[in-house]
Amino acid sequence: MPRKRKEEDTTEDPNAQTVSVKQEPAAPREPQTERDIERLQDSLRRLKVKKGIIGYILRAEKSASIDINDPTKIIDYAVLSSIVLNAGEILSSSFELGGVYKVTLEGEKAKMLTLRTNNHSLSVFMENTLDSDKIHRELDVS
Repeated sequence: MPRKRKEEDTTEDPNAQTVSVKQEPAAPREPQTERDIERLQDSLRRLKVKKGIIGYILRAEKSASIDINDPTKIIDYAVLSSIVLNAGEILSSSFELGGVYKVTLEGEKAKMLTLRTNNHSLSVFMENTLDSDKIHRELDVS
């Protein structure tokens, strides 16, 4: 069954950042086994070696897996990830879009793809030249 999609583009200035929020399916899939997490981690390992990927943060309720190229920026990326996900939830609530499934933030030099999957949140940081939708498909998440 295809997902309902609704986008909000706040770009007015060509140098401004773009934020898009996509609606979550009505009934998100619950984790079936540890195999789902292992499959996601395998996808992240394959993705990490790709040219243009800066890194990722995979967050569970009580733990996180972080792999960022520049270890001095881990806190910056973690804060950015958290703020963007919260902002997406606020926008979604304000405009009655439903749950937040995917948020993409594009800047002049880099972009970030943030997803909610099962009981995890995932943020992938990449150079602006990469296609975040293609990265999303490669992650093998539902």
